Amino acid sequence: MRHPANEIDRAVGQRLRTLRLARGLSQSEFGTHLGVTYQQIQKYEAGTNRIAASRLSRAAALFGVDPADLFADQSRPPADAFIAFVSGTEAVELNRAFFRISDRRTRARIIKLVIAMADSSEGRA
Repeated sequence: MRHPANEIDRAVGQRLRTLRLARGLSQSEFGTHLGVTYQQIQKYEAGTNRIAASRLSRAAALFGVDPADLFADQSRPPADAFIAFVSGTEAVELNRAFFRISDRRTRARIIKLVIAMADSSEGRA
């Protein structure tokens, strides 16, 4: 018997989508890694189909996260604004560029710069 996907399935699917986009993978590339079609990836990401534990484990390994991280904080859904940002083009481009910087100190300085700019911007608002 097939069970319909629920809120947890949708949240896990959204996290997978966010991780996939951050890595610059297409749905086809991600599907190949998991052994499914891109159409199935679309269903996983939309939360209309459940993803098997073995595939979740492979996805977590691909993205370098603990499988439990895909279920983190299921007690409340993630903020829509945050999900919209991290799934958007600007965030994906920023993330890709940031992780091409190999020097940890340079990345730390960039983070401090962005925080200072945000703090300065808040002060003007």
